Amino acid sequence: MASLRLLILLLASCCLPVFSVNDNNPTSEEQEKQKKAADTCKAFGQACGRCLSTGLTSVPFAGGALSGGINAIQEAYPVKDKVDGVSSDVQLANVKLDTLKIGTRWETWAAGAYQKPVSNIEISWLKYIELERGLKTSSTEKESLKNKFFTYYSQCEDSTLLLHRFLTAKPTSITENLGDLLANKLGCDEKEITEHFLYLNQLMFKGNYLNEMYDKLKGANTDARVVSGRNIASQSALALAKSHQRCVSHNAAHIERDIIELIDDDNVRSEIEKKVLAFLTEKYNRYDWLVAAFTTFFSKQRPKSLKKHVVRGFIKVERGIVTVAVAKQPKGTHTMAAAVKKAIESCSLREKSFCSDVEPKLMECQESVHGKRLSETYTAVHTFVKKNRQGATNAKEAPKEEPDNVEPPQTPNVYVGKCGKVEGIGRRYFIVLIKSDEEIMGVNPCTKTNCGSGKCVEPTKFIAMCECKYPQYGERCEKTLETYGTELKREVGSSQELPPNPDVSRSNNQNKQPQPSTSRSNHPQPRETNLNNPNPHGTLKIADNRRKHGRRFSSQRDWFDLRAE
Repeated sequence: MASLRLLILLLASCCLPVFSVNDNNPTSEEQEKQKKAADTCKAFGQACGRCLSTGLTSVPFAGGALSGGINAIQEAYPVKDKVDGVSSDVQLANVKLDTLKIGTRWETWAAGAYQKPVSNIEISWLKYIELERGLKTSSTEKESLKNKFFTYYSQCEDSTLLLHRFLTAKPTSITENLGDLLANKLGCDEKEITEHFLYLNQLMFKGNYLNEMYDKLKGANTDARVVSGRNIASQSALALAKSHQRCVSHNAAHIERDIIELIDDDNVRSEIEKKVLAFLTEKYNRYDWLVAAFTTFFSKQRPKSLKKHVVRGFIKVERGIVTVAVAKQPKGTHTMAAAVKKAIESCSLREKSFCSDVEPKLMECQESVHGKRLSETYTAVHTFVKKNRQGATNAKEAPKEEPDNVEPPQTPNVYVGKCGKVEGIGRRYFIVLIKSDEEIMGVNPCTKTNCGSGKCVEPTKFIAMCECKYPQYGERCEKTLETYGTELKREVGSSQELPPNPDVSRSNNQNKQPQPSTSRSNHPQPRETNLNNPNPHGTLKIADNRRKHGRRFSSQRDWFDLRAE
């Protein structure tokens, strides 16, 4: 008893400086002393807690519960070790350095080679608008406008060919592929990739239209130009689709970078899980997610019993004292979860088994579900302490019986079971993320994907994407750039007819699809630009895809900003 009193006295004496500082107007020196004293007090309290926790485990009846309560308090208020703090800062710095390298590569090309064809097409378009609107003026002024347009455009009529070369560049060439570099710069954010790639396709369409009008104004035959323009536009659109597919199939590095930037050592673990889950669900919405955040095993945090998490099938990201593990699986239908649950419960997983044995036993289990081994029916396994720490997910616990709904449920399922016990802590648990019906049965996702006149491809397992036939585009090839062409014609008030596209006409007659809105906000508009600028080439700039201050951009021009140098 005397030793316990002495321990309490020491704890109080080390915390005394925390409460002795002038609260009204403390100096910076007093604030620094108070902070150091608070850290010392907290560290000493943790040490006392460990001693008490160890001693109380041997006390009959209430000892285990008291020890567990002390450990829970220590987990809720951990002391950040200086080494862990430095490690966290270094990891974040490495991520920022990688992001800077990606940004530097983009800026190098965007400010130089890439911006040339883009700015040439945009500025030529403004000059063409001026020409079309001046055709009703006097013949002298009309000829002046024609000469001005011809003089400028004769120097940049190969802009579509140059843009095509950048978009179709092969890995073996010395030219960076524009689509790949842009997708990487955007962090493989599919929403932003879709909008940026649409802008590039529209730009190619606009360039081809300018070429055809240029030939018509000269009185030249445009047939060869039309065929050539359609071919390079089709090849460019296909190259952009391939860049998009590569991003989808190789997104693990981007996911890790995103998670590291979301981790905050000072946040409660459950809040980190919710934050990461919300971000991943929005950005990578082709997948269902299970997110777990816990104390890094090799950190200096205590107690060690609370760091015994076992994860299989997860992407693990460590930053300082926090580890975030995420498991992903393609979305689908879920009618087999009840059968998977019964199979897991038939695998002799006793509650007293070590939690580290759960996943090996599931792998070895001979139970089957619809002819598939149990090991083929789940994506990930996580063992953890305390049932309310199973992680964040949009899944629900598997039902006991298969649903008899007319529409198959789309919500993913998990199984939660018990395993082992930690002295002074209590029961431990495990959670299993169950695969979709399509993934369990190995169904090709393209069998359920209608791409219209396009082609369905599978860039990575159980993810379907549409490769559209130019000039169609959209998630299911349901839109066409011909609508954009009509908008261009309306914009200039031109008397020139747009070149017909027989392939599209046939396709539209066979598949009547809803057309996209033609409101001006959905298309790049002419910029108020000084057409007499002696240096008309602008600099292509792209905003970072991070949603700074919670603001999203409203149109393509917000990303690709042509500014006169």
